[in-house]
Amino acid sequence: MSTPKRLRVLIILCACALPAAALAAQPGWYVAIDGGLARYGGIAGDAEQWVSITPSASPPPGMVVTNFQSSLRQHDLNHAGYRMAFGYQFNPYFGIEGSYATLGSIHASGDGRVDMSAANGFLPLEAVATFANTAKLQTWGWELAATGSWPLGTHWSLLGRVGVFDSHTSLDIASAPAPPPPGGLIATFVNELRSRWEPTFGVGVGFSPVDHWAVRLDWDRYLSLGNRDTIMGRFNVNLLSLGVVYTL
Repeated sequence: MSTPKRLRVLIILCACALPAAALAAQPGWYVAIDGGLARYGGIAGDAEQWVSITPSASPPPGMVVTNFQSSLRQHDLNHAGYRMAFGYQFNPYFGIEGSYATLGSIHASGDGRVDMSAANGFLPLEAVATFANTAKLQTWGWELAATGSWPLGTHWSLLGRVGVFDSHTSLDIASAPAPPPPGGLIATFVNELRSRWEPTFGVGVGFSPVDHWAVRLDWDRYLSLGNRDTIMGRFNVNLLSLGVVYTL
């Protein structure tokens, strides 16, 4: 089928669907709550940076530090996330929505060792101190988005969302002696907070079995979170969620 014919068929199908579809989404205020799985993308390399933090070295008298080594032991990329929303549907096709979203937190851990030897280089004195690292990254914020819907019938509709996210991202790192040594290492703590507006968009499908109530399955992407210029790094978050909507 040629492109013009496909276009004509699409227009005819849409025209036939609209009279019945207009019942799928009525204008008015609504509230919604969504929950699901948040996945942090592009974070694996940053986790290596987080556990490269080492304790401050304070060698015993007569000793000097000769080597630091650290490695990533484990990290996770997924966590539970949820969103609470309040919106207004202008007509069956367009609306506006404000929400508060928390994208959960992810964790990384690692360990390392510090080698020390005699300062004069002659005496056969050596010491090894071990340490453990833990890191926690979490993101939350307010979202304002324009919404679109394309009714597929009296009950089903396709959903879309594009807007901005007032993101707040926190990174906490602790590097502490493990087990506590007789001396030589002092625990180090790093805390970084990044707040900025970033773009977000999403798509989904809605189902309204009865008046005033609907369920929706959404996939949303939050872009360019974090801080590229620091150890926090830059990353994206995908939120796959299932929600309930009540029209007031």
